[in-house]
Amino acid sequence: MPLRGNPPLPPTPKRTVCVFSEPYLDRITKCYLNLLTVSAMPVGPLGEHVHRVVFPRASSLDPPGPCTIDHSCKWVLSSFLRDGAATACCGSGRREPWMQTDEFPELLSYLVEGGYYLDTKVADMMNHSSIHYAGKTLVCVLTYVGHPVLPLPSPSPSPLPSLLPS
Repeated sequence: MPLRGNPPLPPTPKRTVCVFSEPYLDRITKCYLNLLTVSAMPVGPLGEHVHRVVFPRASSLDPPGPCTIDHSCKWVLSSFLRDGAATACCGSGRREPWMQTDEFPELLSYLVEGGYYLDTKVADMMNHSSIHYAGKTLVCVLTYVGHPVLPLPSPSPSPLPSLLPS
């Protein structure tokens, strides 16, 4: 029960998450794939396309130590295009259901049409800061707002005055 004077909680929680590109070593094919991951389970329809995946250590020369934080289990986006389709990695024909960076245009359309706001100012600020992401690259920052977020229409160009006498 909310305290007197406090506004009620919004009916749809909004959650801001970061989308990253991260290298993933497929131990069977020995291929590196650049997968799209999220910083947390997102609210909204995108959550249906997110799964926990264990990322194997890329090098056995870098064993975990007493001060190492284990980030091997990550939130990975499932592919919109490769759902059961064979990938071309090393010509193996292995089926990889995870979204790779070449699918970002499809993800972008899905996000805009699915009610997500892409915050380019925060992403720019984070990319130009001294924050480093330990082997991953920030792709975008998004917030679920619950309705399609379409770009504002661009202003129509003003008519140029005629230079010829009428």
